[in-house]
Amino acid sequence: TTAGLDGVPSTQKVAAFTGRAGLAYVFDSGIAPYVSYATSFAPQVGVDVSGTPFKPTTGEQKEIGIKYQMPQVPVLLTAAVFDITQDNVLRTDPNSMAFQAATGQVESKGVELEAKLALKQGFDLTAAYTHLNVVIMQGNPDTTGNELSGIPRNSFAAFGKYTFQSGVPVEGLGLGLGVRYIGTNFGND
Repeated sequence: TTAGLDGVPSTQKVAAFTGRAGLAYVFDSGIAPYVSYATSFAPQVGVDVSGTPFKPTTGEQKEIGIKYQMPQVPVLLTAAVFDITQDNVLRTDPNSMAFQAATGQVESKGVELEAKLALKQGFDLTAAYTHLNVVIMQGNPDTTGNELSGIPRNSFAAFGKYTFQSGVPVEGLGLGLGVRYIGTNFGND
């Protein structure tokens, strides 16, 4: 690949295995507690201000939650608490705004609440709320412990969908509409 402002070719070969595992138990009441663990790997394109290719972003996610499928009612409720740690997350280089720099380690902790409803045949509604706190855990000593900028603490989304049922010429076609609220964000990174 060609990277950098000088157009000098830069090559790197990276590969990794990632995985995920989860465990859930569904009680007769429709309550299903669960735990999950996952790892991630994402190659990065580009170089830093000195021409060094970026290392891949790697991560680890731990989540614990509960799902509840209401008996006789097409409603699924989910609540989860998660902790995600990522290494080599790219952000704007504070010393050279034309470049990016890798942040040592970023930790995201939060809560997600979600409700999925099948209102009538073909009508579905999903609503979700997330509370998130993202902190720089390792990296530049001036920013370690600070919040990562550009990440909202609170967000909400709602999405409705209608899928045409049998007996009409456009059977299976879906129409959707959604809204999203992105809360204020503060960062001192």
